[in-house]
Amino acid sequence: MPEMKKYLMCLLLFAIGISVFGASNLSKAIEEIDKEVNQIEKNIKQYTEVNTSVDGNSEISYYDNGTLKMKEAVYNTFISDLSEATYYKNGKRIFMRILRTIYKVNPDGETSDEYKEETEKYYFNRNGELIRYVDKNGRIIDGKDELSGLKDY
Repeated sequence: MPEMKKYLMCLLLFAIGISVFGASNLSKAIEEIDKEVNQIEKNIKQYTEVNTSVDGNSEISYYDNGTLKMKEAVYNTFISDLSEATYYKNGKRIFMRILRTIYKVNPDGETSDEYKEETEKYYFNRNGELIRYVDKNGRIIDGKDELSGLKDY
């Protein structure tokens, strides 16, 4: 029986170690993505800008020596604006931020200057797989099972 307790204890410690190792790898990946996104934003004025605006909506792509670094799309409607910024590294999407600005509509049907903003963030690994989602309330969702239930991003 003591051997069984040792065996179970070893299994438990192994599982805890794997869990901690996986969490630290995720934290490191998120940290690297945040660093890359900050670097892109810092250098954005140095990149070549390609604007493909149509019908009041805009899409701007930013290139560094022919390599796509960021794509920003802004869509305007009567009561809301949607801004979608997607960041790239080595041709792969690494991060996406969606900002919705929702305007209050007055009783006369006109939009007012009052609004609320909602932001969502998506983090992707180097294989393009979603590894973290931060919803509009700031709730962080990690893990394949939890992320698999999300809609298309």
